[in-house]
Amino acid sequence: NASAVTTITGSASEITTVYASSGISGLGDEAITVSAGSATAAQLNAINSGTTGLVTATAVTTVTGTAAQINTLVGNEGTSGNKVNLATDVAITVSAGTTTAAILNTLNAATTGLITATAVTAISGTSAQLNTLAGNEGTAANKVDLLSNVAITVDNGTTTAAQLNTINGITAGLIDSTAVTAISGSASDLNTLVGNEGTSGDKVDLKADVALTVSAGATTAAILNTINDVTTSVVTATAVTSLTGTAAQLITLINNEGSSGDKVDLDGDFTVTITDTPTDAQLSTIDAATTGTISYNDSGGDDETVTDSSVTASY
Repeated sequence: NASAVTTITGSASEITTVYASSGISGLGDEAITVSAGSATAAQLNAINSGTTGLVTATAVTTVTGTAAQINTLVGNEGTSGNKVNLATDVAITVSAGTTTAAILNTLNAATTGLITATAVTAISGTSAQLNTLAGNEGTAANKVDLLSNVAITVDNGTTTAAQLNTINGITAGLIDSTAVTAISGSASDLNTLVGNEGTSGDKVDLKADVALTVSAGATTAAILNTINDVTTSVVTATAVTSLTGTAAQLITLINNEGSSGDKVDLDGDFTVTITDTPTDAQLSTIDAATTGTISYNDSGGDDETVTDSSVTASY
């Protein structure tokens, strides 16, 4: 009977053996000090379950285990009561398997040491959680070292192109974002994302009918046409105030203009800069699509401007 024991000191392995022994009784509220070295999260969790006293593990320099085991340990970290006191810079190694960005972010917040997660083959989470994780990826202290081709699944409904681009930048593996139903961002960010769309390798797999919203500003007809090609849903570009492109590119865009389905929803007063010389028919079509100013060079090389939607230029 060890009911008189108030303190136990030893390695994590030794103390775990004590609590697992059927020949030792009376334990349950003693203070524990784990000696220097490495320990597993499973061991520290077992020790913590065996006593209501504080488990002082500040001498432990490295903790290994599954993401779930380490997450349980981190959730019980503290400096008094029924807690496990870990070193502020303890190094953590996550064993093989799958986990979530939320768990890895929690582990990273618990230590200024390196989180080695190179054995993790797949990570899931919201785009915000994954974006936070991506921002903390690295191979030195206070970072999370990820597998270079870790597979990632984005599981929330809406996100931004900037976040998906950031997430895609940390892995050569596939980003499965087919659960994402709506993506917003600048035309440039969306164009980068669309350029990396695919179903294998270093790509971002987008839902076939993902809804895309282009934020305010200027862009090109070529970019909007490219973005439109990647989805069968509407591309909302009503915040776009200025478009630039060849007459042919602008005609393609205008012919796909609409507010539902596989269309690009444009505002009615965007300005246009045509980079080549349009035909009368092209200019008339472009002019009919907007009440905004249309600028172009005529066949003689002179600058022309159409400011009234009822005007059609002739040469």
